[in-house]
Amino acid sequence: MKTTIGPDGQYEPRERQQATPKRQLIRTAEELVKALEVEPMRVTFALWRINRFGGQVDGCNVLRHSLRVYDCLPVAASNAAKMWALLHDCHEVITGDLVRPYKSVRLTVAQDEIDAVLQARFCPLITSDDIEMVRAADVAVGDGELRAWEHKTTPTFYATESIEEWRGLFRRLQTS
Repeated sequence: MKTTIGPDGQYEPRERQQATPKRQLIRTAEELVKALEVEPMRVTFALWRINRFGGQVDGCNVLRHSLRVYDCLPVAASNAAKMWALLHDCHEVITGDLVRPYKSVRLTVAQDEIDAVLQARFCPLITSDDIEMVRAADVAVGDGELRAWEHKTTPTFYATESIEEWRGLFRRLQTS
């Protein structure tokens, strides 16, 4: 019988040890969906920690970017479009953020596959017009972030209130 040191510093037989579930990295679209359903704060913090533009633009993270895309949608946008604005870069929890010129075809296909799973689960009524509306807002916000940085007017987007804001919007849209 093998023994190890228990939480009290004493040796104990292995079968008496409590199995502690290991936290696993989110590696698949299905795991991302489950994390969004069960522990959305985990995904929220992951998005908050991912810097845009390879970390070159001070204070610009994926979570705040997603909120800005959401804010750029017309007031009359569908709930599916609003949800997609929040989730449109969630694939980066798995793939990371790469600037457009360096995205490979393989990465783009993988991100599109993840997006399809997210849309099927969280935005089942999304239309191609909704997707195009979010894409246009995404490009406009990204261009604005770069222009602000180039002109040294980039606001800091690391404020933690964006974490609660994103989670609150996600929960509200999930139940509507």
